[in-house]
Amino acid sequence: MKRVDRTLLLTTALCLAPMLLAAALYGRLPERVPVHWNFAGEVDGWASRAFAGLGIPALLAGLNLLAHAALRLDPRRAGIARPLRVIVQWTAPGASLLCVPLMLACALGVDPPVERLAPAACGLLLAVTGNYLPKTRRSWMAGVRLPWTLCSEENWRRTNRAAGAGIVASGLVMLALAWALPRAAWLGLALLMAVLLASCAYSFALWRRGI
Repeated sequence: MKRVDRTLLLTTALCLAPMLLAAALYGRLPERVPVHWNFAGEVDGWASRAFAGLGIPALLAGLNLLAHAALRLDPRRAGIARPLRVIVQWTAPGASLLCVPLMLACALGVDPPVERLAPAACGLLLAVTGNYLPKTRRSWMAGVRLPWTLCSEENWRRTNRAAGAGIVASGLVMLALAWALPRAAWLGLALLMAVLLASCAYSFALWRRGI
């Protein structure tokens, strides 16, 4: 008899938990609920209260199932650093428990500092992920997965070490800007994109050198 994956059950339940809050507040919610903010903290996306309170948790629960399935089916999953596996398993429930209550609170007239909380959470996630990236061996689920890194252990090691440092820097920049200058937090994402592009170029350059 197969063992029950308790982590999967718990994380899925936590993804769906905000539905209880939405159900309790449903009669007080307006027809349209804010679901997206720009970096200035201004609402620029709306959805129905049913989708915001019930549909988004359901979608995140589905993403959680896909993430767990991808980890389980990766033939090289043993090479993924344990902290990265934990991040993959807990990102969706964390997003559900943070984002859905914020959306419902804003719909009810509360004004939480979304322009600070959202980039701060993303920055923290990037910083932690980047820190453990160099500790991950070749896999199909985690790391900088390119044709050149997947065919060479040394290329993988060097590329992920460099990318990890850049991702940590991007996360720290976003985290700092989230509190000091929220409107400029997008610079953290711009830096992240530059790091990823540079990592691809670096991996290719290593491959051209026979590494």
